[in-house]
Amino acid sequence: MQMSDLFYFFLIRQKSHTSNKFISYLREILSKLFRSDKPLNYFQMKKTILTSLITAALVYNNYAQIVIEPCYFDNYQRQNKVYVEKAEKNISNAIRNIVEYKNHSAVIKIIPVVVHVIHNSGTENISDSQIQSQITVLNEDFRKIAGTAGDGNGVDTEIEFCLAKKTPDGKCSNGIVRIQSSLTNHLTYQRAQLKNLSYWDNTRYLNMYIVKTINGTSGILGYSSYPGGPPDEDGIVVRHDYFGRNEYNNEKDYDGSWGIWDEEFLQYTSNTINNKPQPFFATVFTLTSHHPYPIPERYKNQFKDGALPIEKSIGYSDYALKKFFDSAKKMPWFYKTLFVLAADHTGVSADPFYTNKIGNYSIPIIYYMPNSQLKGLDSTITQQIDIMPSILDYLNYPSPYFAFGTSVFDTTAQHFALIFRSDLFQLIENNYVLQFDGDKANDLFHYSTDSLLKNDLFNKEPKISSGMENKVKAIIQTYQQSLINNKMH
Repeated sequence: MQMSDLFYFFLIRQKSHTSNKFISYLREILSKLFRSDKPLNYFQMKKTILTSLITAALVYNNYAQIVIEPCYFDNYQRQNKVYVEKAEKNISNAIRNIVEYKNHSAVIKIIPVVVHVIHNSGTENISDSQIQSQITVLNEDFRKIAGTAGDGNGVDTEIEFCLAKKTPDGKCSNGIVRIQSSLTNHLTYQRAQLKNLSYWDNTRYLNMYIVKTINGTSGILGYSSYPGGPPDEDGIVVRHDYFGRNEYNNEKDYDGSWGIWDEEFLQYTSNTINNKPQPFFATVFTLTSHHPYPIPERYKNQFKDGALPIEKSIGYSDYALKKFFDSAKKMPWFYKTLFVLAADHTGVSADPFYTNKIGNYSIPIIYYMPNSQLKGLDSTITQQIDIMPSILDYLNYPSPYFAFGTSVFDTTAQHFALIFRSDLFQLIENNYVLQFDGDKANDLFHYSTDSLLKNDLFNKEPKISSGMENKVKAIIQTYQQSLINNKMH
């Protein structure tokens, strides 16, 4: 089979409702800071609001520390240490004043927003409705509005956002400014140039900039300046395709908790793929089988209850998948597509095996291609990082590539799985699982005959324990060195 003849479709579970695209993670601390009826102007509020859109990863070894930075925020913090320390001091002072104001009546703080759309007549010139949808999302989340995705953990911050009604000089406005410029292909060191294109007084407005890309193909979705920083770097910069929530554009299909119902979203996915050029690579995340495990009202009596609430929603998700494949098989790309279905984690279970340190990570991975030899069950140990090499192997991909995983189709490979959680590494190989705490191995179990991990064989099987421990160390060392030397490609 030629590589160009095969398309790839990856199904895990649908990304959560797009309200999560652009939300500050400090809802709870903000609520504490602003639970006061003491008047605050916008400049004062900005000094206490910490907005961070992206996180950075730190990789260490025994001899060097390397900072892996997928975003500009971390670099900004180092370059503007004085501003950062000042802002942190302001936040600390505000926290100390919580007690003084906590019993006062609440006053809603409204932050006027101006959205600067920097475009070059492309898709980055997003619609007014998409912009408004993001403001709606912010308010749902910051106000913890019932019946929306914002009604989860956390509290009502008593902060609202609105598109500015007046320009700085008092003219009527919809709070949206559109500027045509090649700077829509944004580089983070050009931050001040965005202000030169368009800027409203940052003591009166929150400036948001929409751009096409950030640092090319770096993967950066957005970043913000630190509150209280230089005015020419103040505000938030976001990629156009991660602002707003109207890609799907039908609120009626929202499940009230996570996002779009599986059935509707999978049908949308099938139709969307059909309009893409071939060959394609597509990924979709489904979500209905998540707490509180809802199903559409019209199917309330169609799926049987089980021992656990999740079982009924699983029945619905299975049905949604069936409907997807019923539609997909009518598409011209169906018989040339490799479908990979995998879970990103296990669900709740009444079986004690799925609550221990191995069962908690036991998931199925399904490779399916119509009219192919991919049939039956295979008990080969595999993991999610095997998906890429498995697909490339199936494609007969001829060039070298970097991967920690192995192809499930390679009968000569030594298959294994490595798990890391709560400072514990677990290597699964040849029916054994070794537990390694980062310094030394401590436990060894023969999980195929001891699925509940009751009989520790670490001292009884020293050769196996030593060999598996060395393999874990080698994987960790290879990973760290590959990151440090930029060899993970």
